[in-house]
Amino acid sequence: MTEVKVCGITNADDALMAAESGASILGFIFFPGSGRHIEPATAARIARILPPGVVKAGVFVNQDISFVRRAVDEAGLDIVQVHGDETPQFCREIPGAYMRAVRVRGLESLEQVDMYDSEFVLLDTFSERRFGGTGESFDWGLLRGFDLGGRRLFLSGGLNPGNVAEAVRAVRPYAVDVCSGVERKTGVKDPDKVKRFIEEVRVADREQ
Repeated sequence: MTEVKVCGITNADDALMAAESGASILGFIFFPGSGRHIEPATAARIARILPPGVVKAGVFVNQDISFVRRAVDEAGLDIVQVHGDETPQFCREIPGAYMRAVRVRGLESLEQVDMYDSEFVLLDTFSERRFGGTGESFDWGLLRGFDLGGRRLFLSGGLNPGNVAEAVRAVRPYAVDVCSGVERKTGVKDPDKVKRFIEEVRVADREQ
């Protein structure tokens, strides 16, 4: 079964709604440059009311390792997602599990994957302006025949209820990651879109 990560959670209502709709992973963005930015203390309050088993992921972009460690501890994060220019050496200092995000604009972008020893890799769409959350997809055909070295793939970038089933069929990722594709406005999720998104993932799962 394909895991579903709903990212850019900013409030308790959206967190509970996403979890109750079937999202197994929730993402909290700690990067101040994001319109979905959240403080570790707020994420911690939300984390305390989540159903058991929901995975809490923290998204960081070129931030100090001391802040990453504090956020992991304060918010009880299960996995750290690094979405900037973090080096393999930096990632080795991350406490617990981490996931390297690679912004894809061509086949050469995928060469970065082997530089990191993470169990997970997230592939997102490259943008000159943003570190993720672009609402745009990359060419999934680039992944045809590409060896991830046993890593679990999170597919991101421009996913929404209208295209996620196609994405699951084409790529067969471990998980799909959605943010802007299920929002009413920046930082606020649309319950109908979240439910339809997860329903479409399950439709594609049944076809496997």
